[in-house]
Amino acid sequence: MAPSKPVSVGPWVWFMDKVLPGLFIALTVSAISTSVAMWKTVTKLTSVLENHDQQLNTLKQDIKIIRDQTALRSELLDLKQEIRIVREQSVMRVELLESVKRVEQQLQIAILQAKLNAKISIMPK
Repeated sequence: MAPSKPVSVGPWVWFMDKVLPGLFIALTVSAISTSVAMWKTVTKLTSVLENHDQQLNTLKQDIKIIRDQTALRSELLDLKQEIRIVREQSVMRVELLESVKRVEQQLQIAILQAKLNAKISIMPK
């Protein structure tokens, strides 16, 4: 057989055999690493958003508690005002009872001074 002539390899064949496989591997590794980095970032952002949601819920609950406390304080002030009014009226009732007792005592004195029969008694209505 005749010696075979070396086949001349063109630059395109050399590029396809030597460079292209390594380039595909590098592109694949970079795409995978980019995907992993994006997944980690999304996971971190998701956890941050969940934490913010929890904080917002806590703040909403705190605001509701503060509103309830403010309403309770307002009711407490109203009750204190009512208690003050009741106390003032109670003093008037005590004075009225004292006046009735005085009138009753004066009536008893008047009955005794008139020397009426001891059988007469004051009947409550």
